[in-house]
Amino acid sequence: MRQQEFIGSDKIKIERKIAELKSDRSKLVTRKGDLEVKMMELKHEVRTSSKQLPEERYKFITEKQLEYRQQILEIEKEMSSMKSEISRLSIVKDEIENDMFTTNSFNNNELLNSLLYLKNKYYDFSLDKTRIPAMRKMTQDFIDDLDKIVELIKK
Repeated sequence: MRQQEFIGSDKIKIERKIAELKSDRSKLVTRKGDLEVKMMELKHEVRTSSKQLPEERYKFITEKQLEYRQQILEIEKEMSSMKSEISRLSIVKDEIENDMFTTNSFNNNELLNSLLYLKNKYYDFSLDKTRIPAMRKMTQDFIDDLDKIVELIKK
C-alpha cells in the first residue's frame, strides 16, 4: 500500500517528466553516436596509414580515443540512470491510472455522504411549491441520477 494517493494532475506531471527524460536520453544517444564515429575515424586513421604515424600524432590520437571512451562511459551511465528513472516513473504512472479507475482510490464513505447530502438538498428544493414545475422536475431527475450513483458505490 502506498503512503501517498495520487491525482490526475500528478499523472500529467509524470507523463511530462517521462517525455522530458526520453528527449534528454535521445540527445545523449545522438551524442554517444557522434563520439563513436569520431573514435572510428581515429582508429581508421591509425590502421590505414601507409607509413608509421609521427609520435606526436599517434599520442594525440590515443589521448583523444581515451577521452572519447571516458565520455561514452559517462553518457552510458547517465543513460542508464535515465532509463531507470523512466521505468520508475512509468510504474508510478500505471499505479495512478489504476487508482483513477478504481473506487478504492477515494474514501467511499465520504463520497457516499456527500452524494446523500446533495440528494437531500435537491429533494427539499424539488418539494418547494414556489418553484417552477419544470425546475422541480429537473431537480427530481437529478435526484434519480444521484440515486443511481449511490447504488453503484454501495455495490
